Amino acid sequence: MTYADIHCHILSGVDDGAKTPDVMYRMLDTAYADGIRALCATPHFYPEIFGDNAEKSQRTFQLLRAYAEKKYPDMTLSLGNELGYHLSWRTAVSSGACRLIGDRYLLVDFPADRSYYELCYAMNDLISVGIPIILAHAERYLALYNEYDQILDWCHRGVLLQINASAFFKKRPLKHRLHVKKLINRCPIAIISSDGHNMGSRLPVLSHVAEYVTKKYGEDRAGFWLW
Repeated sequence: MTYADIHCHILSGVDDGAKTPDVMYRMLDTAYADGIRALCATPHFYPEIFGDNAEKSQRTFQLLRAYAEKKYPDMTLSLGNELGYHLSWRTAVSSGACRLIGDRYLLVDFPADRSYYELCYAMNDLISVGIPIILAHAERYLALYNEYDQILDWCHRGVLLQINASAFFKKRPLKHRLHVKKLINRCPIAIISSDGHNMGSRLPVLSHVAEYVTKKYGEDRAGFWLW
């Protein structure tokens, strides 16, 4: 099985992902060896924390693309952003400073401890504009535990749910693992991604979860989630 990874912090020196070009290239080597054949680099877009990194992200992406064209000509690379929700997000998106995934989807992130009220306000704000939303690592938000009807309502309004591969790790707390199981059973999960950040605890790999989800949920769903 080959994979598509639409959420990866592989670009060096632009956010909390790869720190150096060497790490960036090693991450790409790892992703390719793992079976990933389509990868979207998604640096955080959150100026208050990471500054104005749009131009640097573009320059670094060109370095990564040149590296990939020499070593992995059958690998497809693209550049998007992971938006850290803030009230001026409309300007960031309309100006092109915050890039859409595939020029279409807006990948959105929140701190894990955001309140239920804040998440509902923000999601309604995002949905109202009409851009298809991908909710990054949908399993992570503590306020959404047991709020499956609300999550399902967002899905009915066009939101896609992305889950991190790490959500399936057995070392996760039981409460978290039960939440992931309920989320999958009650809501239409669209994508599993690596959310890779480094060559340590957050590798850009998906094969380690492919066998589990294939066995648990079937080959068709696994293929849908991972490609």
